Amino acid sequence: MGDFFHGWRHKVGCVTLMMAAVFFGAWMRSSLVYDQIAFTVGERQHEIFSVDGWLLWHSTGLDINEEGYKGWMAGTAESDPSYVHTLFLVQRFGHFAKWIAPYWCLVCPLAVLSAILILWPGKRKAKRPQSSEAAPTRIIEPISDERA
Repeated sequence: MGDFFHGWRHKVGCVTLMMAAVFFGAWMRSSLVYDQIAFTVGERQHEIFSVDGWLLWHSTGLDINEEGYKGWMAGTAESDPSYVHTLFLVQRFGHFAKWIAPYWCLVCPLAVLSAILILWPGKRKAKRPQSSEAAPTRIIEPISDERA
């Protein structure tokens, strides 16, 4: 088991597999429950929505005297026809940014990448001789300059 985690490929492959599993779980949950997470970073309000197999992110700039809100909210999942026919969308309008993607666009590439990293055979290292199997040494004798 310890040999499996030698090198970076298997470690990164396991991390990407876990990320794919988390996004797959969120994908399945989004068909039943609507989730919204809101938080403020600096002078921007961020909202992440998970609904009906889609992941949405909205970001807006806050005014000087405006205070952002934080929190998590869950409810019954409902379809919104404004984004259902969009495969992948990134928009930016001044202080407003919007990103929309279906979960399968995240889950499938992560799963394939993790399979490649975990299952693809890496380069084999050349075996070094053990101390008991030391490479033979060659003794070189000096050439004598005797003339007959």
